[in-house]
Amino acid sequence: MNNMENSKKVSIVIPTYNSEYYLIECLDSAINQTYKNIEIIVVDDESSDGTVEMVKKYIKDHPTHDIKLFEIKHADVGVVRNHGWSKATGDYIAFLDSDDAWFGKKLEHQMKIIIENDLDMFSSTSTTNIDAPRDLDIVETEMKYSSLFSNLIKTHFHTSDNVVSNRIKERFGLSNCAEDQLLWCRILSNPAYKCAYDDSIVAFYRTTRDPKAEKPLSDNQKKMFKEGILKNLKVLRKEKRLSSISYLFLRTHATAKYIFRRIFGRKIFQKKK
Repeated sequence: MNNMENSKKVSIVIPTYNSEYYLIECLDSAINQTYKNIEIIVVDDESSDGTVEMVKKYIKDHPTHDIKLFEIKHADVGVVRNHGWSKATGDYIAFLDSDDAWFGKKLEHQMKIIIENDLDMFSSTSTTNIDAPRDLDIVETEMKYSSLFSNLIKTHFHTSDNVVSNRIKERFGLSNCAEDQLLWCRILSNPAYKCAYDDSIVAFYRTTRDPKAEKPLSDNQKKMFKEGILKNLKVLRKEKRLSSISYLFLRTHATAKYIFRRIFGRKIFQKKK
């Protein structure tokens, strides 16, 4: 990576809440980025386990790294991320959930594309499971520009994959369900911002905190559909970011996709058992 690319500072915002079981893996993946012009901002949402003490010890054990810890009273995850964003001094903001981890060249890969194309938001859409080998290389794929409509058909932006310019004025909403997706949609609907994505795998995702919890997975799908996807579509229509025709089409599309996942997803799960 050349000096021009490294000249842009990236603030990594990590929200935490009772995250002690996964947090070290997350922090290690952040400080071990090949892209070195970074700061790490951890915002704890009143954890009741040892998360805060763990972060304080981590900061003490890594004095050469720019890591800051902020503690706030119990709030929605959007408020927690916004607080971290407000403390950021970087040119760009990268969000990393505390139970996820990054490939070592995640930011190097993405910042090269962002700077070369003068992008305001960029994401790599493909992910792999948290248990995948850590020596995987990032396979470069074609960069594609995104739009609000195309993103609502197939999501191009995921929180732990996303990098946004600090010049963006929009912020996360107060909901605890799909508040991140609503922000990406608001950014995409603003013609002042240039947004793109590729299909490279840059992050390790933890799909569930408890692999034995079958019922909560189903409940979360229902909550995500009703309180997340449908609610976001209503908000975007109310804000006149979607036409009536687009809104009706996207609502029908989302409903059909939800029903398909509920029916066939359950059958696939039962076969695997």
